[in-house]
Amino acid sequence: MNIVKEINYEYAIPKIIQEVKTAINLQLREFQYLDENGVFKIIPEYPEFA
Repeated sequence: MNIVKEINYEYAIPKIIQEVKTAINLQLREFQYLDENGVFKIIPEYPEFA
């Protein structure tokens, strides 16, 4: 197992969904690339809907 952090959630389900969404976003990487205009763009490792 590759557990980074164990977090317990003991709230109402709508509150749990928001807290889990935040926790997952903190674990995902972001990538930068230079677009055709010479400006760096940041894209997430996975799209939010995934």
